[in-house]
Amino acid sequence: VLVLNGPNLGRLGRRQPEYYGPTTPAQLAGLCDQWGRDLGLAVEVRQTNHEGELIDWLNAAADEGDPVVLNAGAAPVMRPLQDHTWDTFRTNWDVDVQQVFHWARAALRLPLPPGSTVVSLSSGAALRGSPLSGGYAGAKATVRFVSEYAAAESRRQGLGVRFLAVLPSLSPTTDLGTEAAAAYAAYQGADADAFVRAMGPL
Repeated sequence: VLVLNGPNLGRLGRRQPEYYGPTTPAQLAGLCDQWGRDLGLAVEVRQTNHEGELIDWLNAAADEGDPVVLNAGAAPVMRPLQDHTWDTFRTNWDVDVQQVFHWARAALRLPLPPGSTVVSLSSGAALRGSPLSGGYAGAKATVRFVSEYAAAESRRQGLGVRFLAVLPSLSPTTDLGTEAAAAYAAYQGADADAFVRAMGPL
């Protein structure tokens, strides 16, 4: 498994850690390596600030038939609209939208080899909204649109590169989902476990 980190991600842990978290690139690489070993997978983590180098790595992976999944994203700050600042509101635009834009743009411009598939992670919130998570739902809707725009452009140019967006629903089985479920339960004055049960089968 090849984990590719693009521009500015080398500054994680130093750039506004109050919004992007204190975890450093080296720590993230260690986590990826551990998760890979737990799953019986070999993981290689790379980072570059240069678009062309990213695409060289992608082309090499595509030649080997490996899929490309765009899964960068920031955890939204969970609070009502009036308690957000612009900095907390825009976090997912700075991270989620920016990474999909840069990757899709690069995949079209170079381009990736015919038959390549680029998968972007949007969210079910893109369809339903998410009133406690600032700009998260709007950012995830834009991730979906960027993927659709890129797919249309690939067809127009006859590139043979597929662009797909997946929209997973909120799940309390993940750290992000657990935090969101707890925030919405508190907002509604409900017990967190009861709120999760009301969500139905996972």
